[in-house]
Amino acid sequence: MIKVCDRTLSVLDCSRADKADLLRFLELLIETGVDGIELSEKSYARLAPLYQFPGYSLRVDDPDTAFGCHGATGCSDDLGRTGGPGCSDAAGRAAGPGRPDIPDYRDIAEFVCPGGSGSANPRIRAEICFDTLPEPKILVSYYNSSKLRICGLDGSINGDYLALFGNLKSLFGGDLQFCPGDRFHIATALAVEWAGGRRDVSIVTAFGGSGGLAATEELLMAFKLARLRNAGKEYPFFPEMAELLERISGIPVGENKAVIGKGIFAVQSGVHVDGILKQPECYEPFAPRTVGQERRILLGKQSGRAGVKAKLAELGMGGCEGLIPQILARVKQAGYQNNGEVTDGEFSAIVGDCLACLPDAGWGEDSWPDKGCCSALTEPPSGGTARMRAGERTAGDANGAAVLWRNRPDAGWGKDRLKDNDAAAKIPLG
Repeated sequence: MIKVCDRTLSVLDCSRADKADLLRFLELLIETGVDGIELSEKSYARLAPLYQFPGYSLRVDDPDTAFGCHGATGCSDDLGRTGGPGCSDAAGRAAGPGRPDIPDYRDIAEFVCPGGSGSANPRIRAEICFDTLPEPKILVSYYNSSKLRICGLDGSINGDYLALFGNLKSLFGGDLQFCPGDRFHIATALAVEWAGGRRDVSIVTAFGGSGGLAATEELLMAFKLARLRNAGKEYPFFPEMAELLERISGIPVGENKAVIGKGIFAVQSGVHVDGILKQPECYEPFAPRTVGQERRILLGKQSGRAGVKAKLAELGMGGCEGLIPQILARVKQAGYQNNGEVTDGEFSAIVGDCLACLPDAGWGEDSWPDKGCCSALTEPPSGGTARMRAGERTAGDANGAAVLWRNRPDAGWGKDRLKDNDAAAKIPLG
């Protein structure tokens, strides 16, 4: 099967993070269904005793310190070396009074040793990093390794990276992990290519792409959509994990960060809104609920009729469809003036203003939400001057601009609201 090992808690400095946040993040990592979780010695010290999980690994810079053995005679450590008093056993426990400082690592399945030489011991995983395929002599010492992790390979994208991946997989017959680098912001893509549709690969990631690694959440979703791994699983807790990551790392998650960004399901363009409402699968690779989010219809200068109609329904104003051309023109005007999003509060005020433009309809500020007859408004009421039907085109207007009920003294649009009434009347509908 395709295995995913997350090492968020080994690439982040967890020394100052709140322990409750770390524990909750660890709990949710386990919930994602990853096969392995790598910890640094600092994060292990903060989190021990750990939640029950069979795939913990510990990143150690000095194997001698981690295993507590200093080469005396009398016992054997995990590296296959003999020791004596003070040597630790296979579980990392001190064998004598000489090393009471040795942590109890009985809940750790394997130890990752950056830059370490290859080992036949099943609890040791050597880690080597290179950009492209190194000289054969460098790889010889790792040929018989029981477990090996290859990091980097960013530069392989400039050549035949698929051939390189194939050569590496055939060269090492043991348990091989790939931890792609992200210098060119393609780590997740490299991870997917490494998998290549096979079910016997292992990939190292970090949530949110922490530490310049492939993003755990992106890879999980890629494999889910390709039906290579956990096809039926949903991740409604991803937003909580993103918030925890921000607190632990002190770095905000980007608004448009794939899978976990708060803005990835927000859409404003009129064409896109119309398409999503009709056929969401054409615009969204997965349903928002799959990752604990909701679709958001934004309003602004790019909005169209579909967006206004959807927002009216969302806010419980579904009976005001007859006023959509007028509301849309006002929304676009506000979007141009603010150069940004029109909030729900501003939109409600715009709808109220459009209703207030109809003095003979009897809608006051207290009564306009009760708008059962709004849909019957296909043309403006009597009164006023130079009036035209809502949505009618101005003579000679090739762009098909929306025509507001202009030049009406009862419209309530003063200079402070619309500086150029004629210009506002010709805002494209989109």
